[in-house]
Amino acid sequence: MTAYDYKTEAGTTIRYSIQGKDPEADPIVFLHDAGNDSRTFRRCARALDRKNSVWLVDLYGHGGSEKDPDLYRLERCGQDIAELIRRQILLLYNAPWIARFIA
Repeated sequence: MTAYDYKTEAGTTIRYSIQGKDPEADPIVFLHDAGNDSRTFRRCARALDRKNSVWLVDLYGHGGSEKDPDLYRLERCGQDIAELIRRQILLLYNAPWIARFIA
């Protein structure tokens, strides 16, 4: 599993990791709830990573993501996670057609 720090357009940092044997496979993105972090889904990710690309994301205030109470609003977090997915799918998978389904 490889961990990455994504810098949003607003300058905040979201930590996420990707695992899977096929980087060209459709991604499955796991988002945890309050009080957890991306480690919550490691067992699920191992079960799915043979045929998929599995993304484990740490929301603000959790795991390796930025810890700033001003970022803990659901709307802000949702916007930044959507940005991460749009930008990183285009970067990692070079599949711009996927962006139409996310936007």
